[in-house]
Amino acid sequence: MLNRTDLLCPMFCNGYRLVSCCMCNVQKTPEKLQTLNVVHNVKTEYPKIEDPKVLKSSLQIIHRFRKTKRLPVNICDFTGIVEIDFSYNEIKRIDNISCVKSLDILIMRRNRIEYLRNDTFIGMKFLRKIDLSYNNLRYIEPGFLINMAGSLLNFDVSNNFLTTVDVTNFLWEKQPAFCKTDFSFNEISRISNELHWTCKRNTQFGYGGMVTFSNNNFSHFANFSEIGFRNFFLLGKLLYYGFDFRENN
Repeated sequence: MLNRTDLLCPMFCNGYRLVSCCMCNVQKTPEKLQTLNVVHNVKTEYPKIEDPKVLKSSLQIIHRFRKTKRLPVNICDFTGIVEIDFSYNEIKRIDNISCVKSLDILIMRRNRIEYLRNDTFIGMKFLRKIDLSYNNLRYIEPGFLINMAGSLLNFDVSNNFLTTVDVTNFLWEKQPAFCKTDFSFNEISRISNELHWTCKRNTQFGYGGMVTFSNNNFSHFANFSEIGFRNFFLLGKLLYYGFDFRENN
């Protein structure tokens, strides 16, 4: 479904008709990853990836609890990186991450990221998981997920400081399915439509997925016309979507 030969649907999903079984339990073909070492330049305080004596084709970075303030300055030189974990650091920006085209998993849990551009992950067709939970996120540019056309299955921005979410950041038009988009435990009270997006008769949302808005500040449902569904019956296109609004106002 995602045009990838390295992703396998587990055997226990064979008896399920729901696409979500494969999307949420997909297994990647096993591979041995070489771990890269990140060091800090004493003079500039900029982190840098050490050049290994032997460089393998599949790489990973696991660099937690180091008070790192930015991504390594030479991260774009290592095109074989498939997994990155910079959890529990002090990184504020990840704008240049899109140069790591082979990236499969990005974990930036508990950093200080405040802003997410809609082109941050442009061209990253192998990216399956993004975890930006427990950051300082206050704004995500509209047009982020609706234009996602890769392999992204799980997008987690829970436990941040978002006050609004744009309709184009939880609906997916160009990707056939996903597993979960998590906006829980923010301060969201309103759904916006900054790009004036409109659902048309030929708009397709594929097999959908789960969108979680639990534990926010919603007090009422959005005006469907204002968020692009001017024809009420077009909401039927979201048949395969699940929305969780528990524990709101």
